[in-house]
Amino acid sequence: MPEPPPLKPGHEPEIDLVGARGRRRWTFGAAIVTGVAVAISLWAVSAHADETSRLLTLTSQIDSQVSTTAARSHDLAAVMDTAERVYEYSEGQVADPATRDVLAQAIDDARAAVAQRVTDAPPSSVTQASTLLAQATHIEDSLDWATEDLRVAVDMVQQSQGAQRALDSREPVGNRTILTSREGS
Repeated sequence: MPEPPPLKPGHEPEIDLVGARGRRRWTFGAAIVTGVAVAISLWAVSAHADETSRLLTLTSQIDSQVSTTAARSHDLAAVMDTAERVYEYSEGQVADPATRDVLAQAIDDARAAVAQRVTDAPPSSVTQASTLLAQATHIEDSLDWATEDLRVAVDMVQQSQGAQRALDSREPVGNRTILTSREGS
């Protein structure tokens, strides 16, 4: 590289302020861009942390709901056993056979309710976790409704059996027809 010419006495080198000012503007712009990038990164990390926290909360709620649903399912299974025995032993012993049809339908509905399951796969997003929680809640509700329907149907059949026993225990009246007449007809 060639050396600059020697300076003449009385001449001072000129300072390149224009280049320094240009560098200052570039440095200022770079600082702003860096600041914005850092702010976005912090916001993204915070948002991810919030989503992770919400996902963990929902996952624990799902686990709690699933265990409650499992308990309700076991309760329904016990009621189903009773209902199936009542249905089996009530054939020909009811005053109203339609009550047995209602019980048979309630047993079928209860079987469908017991067969419902929430997926075992862990949720990958807050939306999916919210959907799974709602699904588990709906399953629990359907188990409760099926249990209640079975209990009502069993009660109907048992009342019909009681009515049939009462009819069977009556003394037969015979083959008489009682005719009533109105005077003047």
